[in-house]
Amino acid sequence: ASKAANIKNKIASRRLGHTGPEDISKTPKNVYAVDCDDVNSDYDPIKGHTYFRSGRVSGTAGVVFNHMYESIDTGRIELDDRSQRLKILQE
Repeated sequence: ASKAANIKNKIASRRLGHTGPEDISKTPKNVYAVDCDDVNSDYDPIKGHTYFRSGRVSGTAGVVFNHMYESIDTGRIELDDRSQRLKILQE
């Protein structure tokens, strides 16, 4: 729905929550892109908005939560593509 609303409002830019920053070089150096596509539909197949809460089993931590916890705990982000400041989360 938000894609259709943005086109209707003559905004054709990429959506941050769908594909990450349009140009990572225009974001502050402490901003990173984390791709959750591989776990999004598995964890929350209906809406795709609660994939960060738990893993496949309700009440257990999934890879997104574990990534957030580790990043906060260590103060570091392990990247798959340093030039794009990108981390791809996979099960």
